[in-house]
Amino acid sequence: MGGAGFLGQHLCRHLADRGATARAVDIRPDRPADLPEAAEYVGGCNAADGDQVAAVIQGCPTVINVVGLVSYWRRDRERLWALNCATAAAVARAAASAGARRVVHVSSSAALGFTNDPRRPIDEDFRFDWTSPLAKPYMESKRAGEDAAAAAAAAGVSLAIANPAAMYGPGDVTNTARMFTAVRDGRVKVVPPGGNSVVDVRDVARGICLLLDPAGPAGRFLFVGHNLTFVEIVAAVAQALGREVRPATLPRWLRRPLCAGLRLVEGLLPRDRMVAPDDLELAFMTRYASAAKAERVLGWKPEYTFERTLGDQARDLRERGLL
Repeated sequence: MGGAGFLGQHLCRHLADRGATARAVDIRPDRPADLPEAAEYVGGCNAADGDQVAAVIQGCPTVINVVGLVSYWRRDRERLWALNCATAAAVARAAASAGARRVVHVSSSAALGFTNDPRRPIDEDFRFDWTSPLAKPYMESKRAGEDAAAAAAAAGVSLAIANPAAMYGPGDVTNTARMFTAVRDGRVKVVPPGGNSVVDVRDVARGICLLLDPAGPAGRFLFVGHNLTFVEIVAAVAQALGREVRPATLPRWLRRPLCAGLRLVEGLLPRDRMVAPDDLELAFMTRYASAAKAERVLGWKPEYTFERTLGDQARDLRERGLL
């Protein structure tokens, strides 16, 4: 499910390279051009309709759910819960009824929270305070999606959960691509003082393929490439674009008044030119994670440097005429 999306397309290519047969199912009605010929494509599937999903995945021993929405805009709350939670339950139930033996649910490192301490990256066992005002709707919807998938899969399907960090790489024309255009246009004048975990989408696709065996390890697996400050991330994007950017760092005391003010006018903010207030507030935090479990249990390690990832993404955006 979600086979025509950013991660889904890379996953289909990785499976094709391994000689595996993939049935890419997506909510989009039209066939995207970037899927490999070896992938059977089914478009226009209502991922929240369990009967419809069960029909299209019939005969598939393993089901990978990549459906999801990344948004920190509070006006997207209903869509977040529909795509990140309700769909997770529907797909897991449909997989069980269709006779699948394994479900790989793709979540996010955001579903595990953060420590706000660069010395203590989170792992799969980290316990976040979900009563905190820093628990945002996107994070909560991804966490609820994991719980819903686990409850639905309890009917006898083996469940593995992939928790990738923020994904970058060729093929992303929405989420991280906005940073490229903002840096190109000289709109990044200041940078929040926090940091985040990042990973190449191709490394994530490779990691997910290590979770396909029904008899293999279950549970959560964080896929993290690098832990970087936002200053380092912006500098790396600028380098990939051949620009020199030296933005100022926002003082930490500005977090509360700045974000509170932005929330008052959030419904009026233009999405394509602004950062969502919740996203900005989290950018004041340090959200680092560890891939130690994936390395130890799966033998997975990131293969792409962040510089190579951004270079490939910049070339892809230029080829698409988006940069």
